[in-house]
Amino acid sequence: GGRAQIVVTRLIEMRHAKEEVNYLLTKKFNSFDPETRLTSIFYEETLKNLFVACSDGYIRIFKYQRGSLQLITEHFYGKCILKIHLVEGFVLSMATDGLINFWQHETTSKLPLKLVDKLQHNQSGINCFDIFKSSQGVFIIGTTGDDAGVFVTQFTVSRNEIQFLQTVSSFRIHSAQVTGLKFISEDTFYTTGVDQTVCKLQITNSTVKFLDRKFTCISDVKGFLFYDKNILVYGAGLEVLENIL
Repeated sequence: GGRAQIVVTRLIEMRHAKEEVNYLLTKKFNSFDPETRLTSIFYEETLKNLFVACSDGYIRIFKYQRGSLQLITEHFYGKCILKIHLVEGFVLSMATDGLINFWQHETTSKLPLKLVDKLQHNQSGINCFDIFKSSQGVFIIGTTGDDAGVFVTQFTVSRNEIQFLQTVSSFRIHSAQVTGLKFISEDTFYTTGVDQTVCKLQITNSTVKFLDRKFTCISDVKGFLFYDKNILVYGAGLEVLENIL
């Protein structure tokens, strides 16, 4: 959250909630900035590592155990980091520079992350992303941002290498910032944005093809969620678009 705060809550049988951790970055860290926001979190369940993207330009990795968080390492990138994710052991970070960075992290080491590869997607900050794995084992990542651009790249992952296969993009889908993207198959996905539209798109012949558009009454759209065949659009309010998917 906005106070450099991580709260871990356990749900018990989906009926009760118990707060287990309420963690704040403090001045004991040399990197501490009182204005730091935590913008994105990914939890790696096997080793119980928590990867955190931070507005002060750091990627911080915590160990979660016995109801506590312990900082393992922090890596300074230098730009406000907006999103973080893990794919096949690689740490993916996205920041205000529009880059997707692929990092290696030695799980038993406190050493900083090692940059393996990077890909320029958006021209400015990446607001959201989604990743889909095809039946052939190819990953598809889509990103959207303040530049109103929609970018989709296919890539493969080997032990120590990322191979980019194809990138397609379009600036003709939305007329304002794009704040949501979600795949439903390896070539079909939805987007939404501040222009109050929900668009269905398809990748065909190396281009982004427009299939359908629905309008929402929600202003300042922050994103959407899928539930059954419905799309839940949220922002300054919540609207359910029924039987869309």
